Amino acid sequence: SSGINAEYGHHIYDFDYDYQSNLLFWCSGDTQDLQSAMHKNLWKGRYDNLQLLDSSVVAEGIDCVSTAVDWINKKVYWVTAERGQLTVTNYDGSNEATLLWRNV
Repeated sequence: SSGINAEYGHHIYDFDYDYQSNLLFWCSGDTQDLQSAMHKNLWKGRYDNLQLLDSSVVAEGIDCVSTAVDWINKKVYWVTAERGQLTVTNYDGSNEATLLWRNV
């Protein structure tokens, strides 16, 4: 399994989670992708041994700097740095839509 690589030189700009689905979403500064993974032990106070399973890319090359999860409707929102856009997609990356595109 793969997951967040937070070794020296790697950057994670922002993250959010869906507690009910055990999903963690984050903006990777290295790949400029929005990524997700199932998490294990995060909510059991085991921050020293965080295990992420089944990592996947939700959106590629988007240069996101901020994320928000809508756990009720299973959607993830992100803001891009360079384009100044607010975008939403389903957890699996389908049905991507730009909601705002100026001065976000």
